Amino acid sequence: MPQEVKNLVNDLNYQTGVSVGKELTIGEFAKQPTQTEFTTADGHIWKFKGYNALKTNDFPGDVENLRTVVFQGEWDLITENVDVTREFVSVTEGKVLPQKLKNLAFELKDRIVVSVDEKITTGLAKEPKTKEFSVKGGVWKFKEYVLADIYPAYEEAPKTAFFQGKWEFFAREDQPQPELTRWVDENGNLIPGTAVVNGAKGKDDNENSYLQKEENNCR
Repeated sequence: MPQEVKNLVNDLNYQTGVSVGKELTIGEFAKQPTQTEFTTADGHIWKFKGYNALKTNDFPGDVENLRTVVFQGEWDLITENVDVTREFVSVTEGKVLPQKLKNLAFELKDRIVVSVDEKITTGLAKEPKTKEFSVKGGVWKFKEYVLADIYPAYEEAPKTAFFQGKWEFFAREDQPQPELTRWVDENGNLIPGTAVVNGAKGKDDNENSYLQKEENNCR
């Protein structure tokens, strides 16, 4: 239990006068803490449950007839840590997910705080910052998470939720490179204004010229 919660008891100790033989009950004599719920710096929540009467000490012969009753206050930790891990996989048959996308899953590993009775769902898994990834011939798109497994807490290791992120490949046709054509004279010199792209310009009628084609290079 955090020390801050333990320190709350210091404000609850007091002395009072009661008749001899009176039963010291929780309902009448145990003060309720001023703060019944406490959130720690790391996000965990402690909630006050109630008191148990632990013991009563009588001191016969004491001139003040002092009796001491100790009430034990119980607190419940209502949250727990969950380690969230992921792997990314391809759901497109015959396509292997790029290693760069696989590595993104490791960067998303984190530890979260949840209520002890909270159901583990895909909503706890962080969405990847990159949801589309272009490669030659197409693009990979993030599709969804599925909960693959839940591993119980073991010794000092918390519960682990293992999610599988699915990526789908969408093929596209690469854009053809433009066909560049130029007209030159009989000496091989470019005739100004005669370069064409994919035949977008009309043919030059100069009888002393001839056609020379070049792809992807126009001087």
